[in-house]
Amino acid sequence: MTKPTSKKLSLAFVSLSIFIVLLLSLSLSSAITAKVGNSRMVLRYEAGDIQEKHIRVINDNNETITIEFIAQGNLSDSVVFAEPSFNLSAQEEKKAPFTITSDKPGAFTTKILVKFVPSEGEGNGIILPSTVVSVVSEPQTSGKSYLIPAIIIAILIATLIYSKKKKRGARRAHAF
Repeated sequence: MTKPTSKKLSLAFVSLSIFIVLLLSLSLSSAITAKVGNSRMVLRYEAGDIQEKHIRVINDNNETITIEFIAQGNLSDSVVFAEPSFNLSAQEEKKAPFTITSDKPGAFTTKILVKFVPSEGEGNGIILPSTVVSVVSEPQTSGKSYLIPAIIIAILIATLIYSKKKKRGARRAHAF
């Protein structure tokens, strides 16, 4: 019988080591999927108004996952989540409400990052963005909105009064 050479032993040892590492990595990895129902929204509102919206989060996995929200961008300080994080059971979806506001007019982009994390803490999580574009206009003052109709009504009343006086003057001139 021939003795195995050290080269053959080394090659067998390396091959066995790679096989064991691959086997362990496959069993330890836990891939999750993630879906966000509305990944972009455009909001139009007046400065100072509070917008109440929601993000639809869908768990297509066969396990419970933890959902976390992070706001980034121009209006990130004014975004308030009803639930900043919660668990979502397998095959479940949920509308996650939030509010956003701006005190100044302009166009602002805010990203809401939706983080999907396996509840057991095993495996990697996924982060999906939902973009919120806020087009904020100057607030309307109530005094300005009634000014134009009030001027039109005043002109109509003045015209009516003037035309009645003119008719009376014309009747008196024909009576003599």
